Amino acid sequence: MAISLLNNAAFFHELGENKVAPSATAQPTGNRIVSLTTIFGAVALLVLLSNTAVNSMIDEKHVQLGELHYQISEEENRIRALMIQHEKATAPTKIEFWAHDHKGMIPAKSTAQIRVTAQHLSIGQRNGEDLMRRAEVSRRRQVDGRIAEALAFVGLNER
Repeated sequence: MAISLLNNAAFFHELGENKVAPSATAQPTGNRIVSLTTIFGAVALLVLLSNTAVNSMIDEKHVQLGELHYQISEEENRIRALMIQHEKATAPTKIEFWAHDHKGMIPAKSTAQIRVTAQHLSIGQRNGEDLMRRAEVSRRRQVDGRIAEALAFVGLNER
């Protein structure tokens, strides 16, 4: 014997000759849950598809930005090379302009080579050594004078 907790009359109505169909007014809770789950599933699927579409558009833009960055670096390298080429081409005229107009230099009428020997170089070193010795002596004299002043001052304070 089966115990029925729900009244079947609420869910089914008789069609005649012992045929039973679901009632139009009452839907079982199972059908409601299935329909809600289907709706939520469809919404989740739409969210995933839209997320995929947006992600693919972002990736496409990222690839385009990478290509643009590469093109920009190539153009910067070309510009640098052209600037170096321009500087090399205009450097002699700039030097000549600077020498003539700013420093008052004129080109030489003839070119002569001067041979510098070790004796010429040693002359400059001797002069430099003499200057260094003179500077050292003058520094010693300054220090000696300061020490003498300090000792005199200390001597006056002790009296």
